[in-house]
Amino acid sequence: MNTIYQLLSAEERGAIMAMNLHGSSARAIARTLKRAPSTITRELGRDGHWAKGKGRPRHVPGYDAQTAGRRCQDMTVNVSRLRL
Repeated sequence: MNTIYQLLSAEERGAIMAMNLHGSSARAIARTLKRAPSTITRELGRDGHWAKGKGRPRHVPGYDAQTAGRRCQDMTVNVSRLRL
């Protein structure tokens, strides 16, 4: 499989957070960043929306670019270890 993709940069994550706070839709954010709407909705849906705690995670409204960036970096490190 030769799929090549570009990870979201810290600047893009910051723009997503700012635009999301201002009430922009995922499609509007995607147009501004020249990304696919599915990339933005996936980012909003999985990164920074879940609070840690006991049992099932609780849904927390909002998006935090720093939390999303750390999560992405942690996942990249874990995948690199698997490839060794």
